[in-house]
Amino acid sequence: MGQYYKIVNLDKKEYVKDNGFLKLMEWNWIGNTNVSFLFKKLLKDWRNDRVIIVGDYSDKETDDYFGFNKKLFLQKTNNTGIYDLGFYDVDELGWTEIDVDLTDEELSFFEEGYFINETKKIYVDLTKLPIDKDEIVSPTILLACGNGRGGGDYSESYPDYDKVGTWAGKKISFSTNKPNNDYIEVKYNFKESD
Repeated sequence: MGQYYKIVNLDKKEYVKDNGFLKLMEWNWIGNTNVSFLFKKLLKDWRNDRVIIVGDYSDKETDDYFGFNKKLFLQKTNNTGIYDLGFYDVDELGWTEIDVDLTDEELSFFEEGYFINETKKIYVDLTKLPIDKDEIVSPTILLACGNGRGGGDYSESYPDYDKVGTWAGKKISFSTNKPNNDYIEVKYNFKESD
C-alpha cells in the first residue's frame, strides 16, 4: 500500500486539503496543482514559515527517524518537535484545512522561480532542474518527512535520495526574483531514473 502525504505549515497551523493525489511521486512534479499551490503560498502567505510534507508512515515513536537520531536532532533544532507531528495529528489538533485555490494562469506561472531555504540561505533555480520522462521532479521533495516507507515514495535507488526531507522544518520561501548574493544556489538531481 502507498504512503499518503499532507502539506503542513507548522507556524500557521494549516494544512492543504488533498485533491486526490496523495502519494508523493503522484503529485511532486513541476506544473502539478499541489506543487504550484505550495509555491503560491510560499510566495506570500507562508513566506518564511516552517513547512513540511508529512507522510502517514512517518514514525514519530522511534529515536531513529529518517536517518537522524531524533534526540540529537531535536537538540540541534531547539526542540521544535517537527518530527513529533504525524500525518493524522493535524486533524486531531484542529488545525485549519485550506483548499487549493489556483487559476490556470497561476499553474503555469509557478514553473519558473526560486525555491528558497531561508534558514540555510540556499536556493534552487527551477529552470535548472533535470527533466525526467518529460516531467521535472519538484524540489519540494526536500520537505518530505517519512519518505522511503511506502509505495509511491521517492525510491532509494533514485539520485539524491539522501537529500529528501533535508529542508523539512526550515523556514521556506518562493520568489520570482533571484535571491541576493547572501544566498547560495544548490543543485539536486531528483529524477525517477538513474
